[in-house]
Amino acid sequence: MAGMAININDSTAALVNKAIEQSDISETQLSEATHIARSTLQRKRAGMSKFTVDELYAIAQALGIKTAKLLPEELLAGSSKGE
Repeated sequence: MAGMAININDSTAALVNKAIEQSDISETQLSEATHIARSTLQRKRAGMSKFTVDELYAIAQALGIKTAKLLPEELLAGSSKGE
């Protein structure tokens, strides 16, 4: 478990970054849509701070995807993977 926790933040940031890059939304637009300060998004996208569940949900809603798409496989193990 301890080893897994080390990578969760970086894995989540990578998934968020991938989802944003695949969308047509800018970081500024995402910040406005989610009410997450742009500086906070930048810090969290860089893996310097953890995303909250509420933030991941807001980002998924703004991007038009399922929240599960922003969660690392380690967190989805044993679930239906959000489907």
